[in-house]
Amino acid sequence: MTDAQFKELMSVVGMANETNRLVAGYQVEIDSRFKPQTGMTCERRVSLLLDANQDANQKSESSAANQDSNRQAMRAGFSQGPTSGMETPN
Repeated sequence: MTDAQFKELMSVVGMANETNRLVAGYQVEIDSRFKPQTGMTCERRVSLLLDANQDANQKSESSAANQDSNRQAMRAGFSQGPTSGMETPN
């Protein structure tokens, strides 16, 4: 590990420590999805969190694909020039 990497690691650890102290001091309530649920194993909780993360990633990829297709359609429309029925300025 280089000195620069070590410094970056220490800054991340320091930020996490500061955040943990703030959360403990303000007594922030834990989000319900991270609270242990009665009768649910740790493996099941991890599985649910991973599923939620995968769903979020798929939505993000779908949104990016839609944006790309919209951009391509716009480019195609611009490259074809004015559509029929529209007058071009002189």
